[in-house]
Amino acid sequence: DGWGGHGIARDRNEEGIAQMEYALELNPRDLNRWNYMGYLSRACVDSHRFEEALSWAQKALRLRPDQAEAHFRIAACLTHLNRPEEAQKSIAECERLSPGFIGMKASWRPYSDPARSEHYLAGLHRFALIG
Repeated sequence: DGWGGHGIARDRNEEGIAQMEYALELNPRDLNRWNYMGYLSRACVDSHRFEEALSWAQKALRLRPDQAEAHFRIAACLTHLNRPEEAQKSIAECERLSPGFIGMKASWRPYSDPARSEHYLAGLHRFALIG
């Protein structure tokens, strides 16, 4: 996931966000753009920049509406913005695209730091959208 992803994974969000945005600028034809946008979305959630997180997640979804992961990221952002009804629709789309996906995500830990992982998933747990 490149240098930006490494910065984000090591809790250097601002550095990682800047690097990933720059990488997206440099390579506008990258087939993995949707995934990098998803990483940016996650980093913005981590930094409590929830509207920006949703914007990145929506950009990723426009590129890959066929990916359950893209819908999951939208749901995570929406719950942080206290929009559980919309998040539920994204969760349903995850399951439609990939049955069992949400069950798998119930034990997923995106970060090695449990507090960071819990923060990312907190809204989904609060609204009982994942186990």
